[in-house]
Amino acid sequence: MPEIAEVKDIQLPGAAGPMRARIYNPTPNASAPQPALIYIHGGGWCLSSVESHDSICRALASQANIVVLSLDYRLAPEHVFPAGLEDCYAATEWISKHANELNLDPARLAMGEQTACAASVQFVFCFCSLTVYSCAWHLNKSIKSCESALTQTTEKHACR
Repeated sequence: MPEIAEVKDIQLPGAAGPMRARIYNPTPNASAPQPALIYIHGGGWCLSSVESHDSICRALASQANIVVLSLDYRLAPEHVFPAGLEDCYAATEWISKHANELNLDPARLAMGEQTACAASVQFVFCFCSLTVYSCAWHLNKSIKSCESALTQTTEKHACR
């Protein structure tokens, strides 16, 4: 498992109150705002967590040299769909509006997921009133796709 300089849990506003997110920051003392990936774990809205996807987020942060924010959204059956999706939306909107406080570059925010959460990434991407890079990452794809999405400013997409 890759070593990351800083891994910490924070509270973000979710749709129904505070929710946990884990930040993986390979360069916490960076002088310039950093690119970031907002990561939505897989699990069909009823399984998995920040802990179950810890090694994936560490690999993404380490190999792409980006900050990863892993969202710990509400799960079914305790919280019926679309509760988790609403949490992801609220957290992403907050992150985009407070990027400077987190030393993140608001022009280089990406969203990523693993497995069936692709629809959630596209929903949040299209309905948050912000511009983000869509960066879907799967186990069988290269981390380079996320890295290139955050470093090439010519392929930015907005959906408002």
